[in-house]
Amino acid sequence: MQKPSYFIVFLSVLLLFPLLTHSEDSMESLRVEEAHEVGELRVSLIVTPTGYYPKRLFVKKDIPVRIYVTSATSEASCFLLHIGSYAEVRQQNGRSLASAGSLRRTVELGRVEEVSFIPRKSGDYAFGCPIQGFQGTLTVRD
Repeated sequence: MQKPSYFIVFLSVLLLFPLLTHSEDSMESLRVEEAHEVGELRVSLIVTPTGYYPKRLFVKKDIPVRIYVTSATSEASCFLLHIGSYAEVRQQNGRSLASAGSLRRTVELGRVEEVSFIPRKSGDYAFGCPIQGFQGTLTVRD
């Protein structure tokens, strides 16, 4: 059995430390403060072999959101967020990011996909990849 390298252990601790030392509410407030500094809330989402990480994203109503989605697996995956009428879609490079009320992206290893919108209504909204059965929740708060 091969022992994990020190680099992998260090990287794991570095990535997990903020999650272990901050409560969900304090992490949300840090994200909202960041949104005020840059004019939008930037959130990262990783596709893993077992689903999305994190499984729940917190955003604030009427603050622009940009989700960066990437994959940690070699198998292509997807990201699908049904926005319906609860969000206003943002344009990127002159093209719309939505089709038929949904934001869709193919997610591959080594690539980062962006999804941008402005949530206009509070509530919980599902996102996922129907092909792989992955699901997560986007929580929009006042």
